[in-house]
Amino acid sequence: MRATIDWSYRLLSEQERTTLCICAMFAGAGSMEAVLAVAAAGGAGNTDSAMMALADKHLLRLSKPSPSQGRFEMLEVIREYGREHLDSFSYARACERAFIAYYAELVWRNTRSGGSVGSDSWIDFVSGEYMNICTALRWSVTHDRFLGLRIALALPGFWERKGLFAEARDWLETLAEPLDETIEREGPLDAWRTVTALALSYHWTGDNACACALHRQALAMARSLSDSGLISKSLNNLGIALLGLRRQGEARRVLEQALALKEGRDDAWSIGSTVGNLGIAFRMGGEYAKALKCHRRARSLFHSISDECGEIEELNLIGDVYRDRSDDRKAASHYAASLEANVEGIRTAIAHSLEGFVAIAAMRREFRRVAMLAGAVTRIRREIGQPAPLAAANFEKACAAARASLGDLCFEDALKVGAEMAVPAAIEVARTV
Repeated sequence: MRATIDWSYRLLSEQERTTLCICAMFAGAGSMEAVLAVAAAGGAGNTDSAMMALADKHLLRLSKPSPSQGRFEMLEVIREYGREHLDSFSYARACERAFIAYYAELVWRNTRSGGSVGSDSWIDFVSGEYMNICTALRWSVTHDRFLGLRIALALPGFWERKGLFAEARDWLETLAEPLDETIEREGPLDAWRTVTALALSYHWTGDNACACALHRQALAMARSLSDSGLISKSLNNLGIALLGLRRQGEARRVLEQALALKEGRDDAWSIGSTVGNLGIAFRMGGEYAKALKCHRRARSLFHSISDECGEIEELNLIGDVYRDRSDDRKAASHYAASLEANVEGIRTAIAHSLEGFVAIAAMRREFRRVAMLAGAVTRIRREIGQPAPLAAANFEKACAAARASLGDLCFEDALKVGAEMAVPAAIEVARTV
């Protein structure tokens, strides 16, 4: 295969070789607009006719006949060949810089025009370009960390939705390092956004002590700007991290301050987020009626803006309240409803639902199912880089009861079975609890 590609490459014109190598910069596929922009900015000339010629020679495939529209695809073996040869061209580094700049501009153009970051349209856009965005981030570490950070600061909503927590932390730490110098270099708003994004990544990966410290720093920045919107966001984020440290009293006070600043605004998502977090604080403090009131209000707010992701999580949180009240029937119905609504397959929400069913199975003394579901949850959490279950005490108590009932060997065997299950199979086990 490689000999055939080598033979075909030697028969290409200089511009066709250039275009092939630029196309190879992309992760298997990309927009033809991107190729044209990178080639022009990198000094490699106009690639219009060359792309058509490469398609005619079956070295790439165009989804539309015009190079200015649609996308192209390239076999991995051809992409690898082209990437190796790109380094032989004098403009290779200029094209890599142009690639980073193109995706930085593309990300922020879609942020401005495609709706809110975290919306379905935004998630769909990033999903379609994510492999190329990661390529831009990798090159930015060498060529332009400032521009790479611009890209990364647009991605936390995507990383959270897709459960890419460890990946988020790795990128943000790499691109923001050293943090003090980055804060000093950035403008006040971007400095706040950098500290906030990094803090969120620590919270997602279970390092809530570091998350709290950074959120307090971000809160001080927001207050120095006298920006009530940023202050309320920082208070909300700090409250989430405090909940992760099980400091629900302090978290409640912080979240109530955040909500007081948000109430009355036309921002259902932000209000719903804080109300839902306040519900967690009430549940952890044993105030179940107040917790249910908060979660039902948050669910209603998310429903009013068609935020299915928010509704799915609130169903799980309502299930948590009933679980803590030992009402296994109502808890199970809410976890099941969350799984049913989760057609996108959001892994964080699935793990949360399955954790709930671990506790319910323990209540019902279905200990083999406890172990199997615990294995599935542990694997999902490990894959998304979030090691600790949301309700660690309930989870560990259920697992301890199952181990005591089944014995070590049987428990470990069922745990392994669960860890090897596909997610749909684990969901079916949950539904039979």
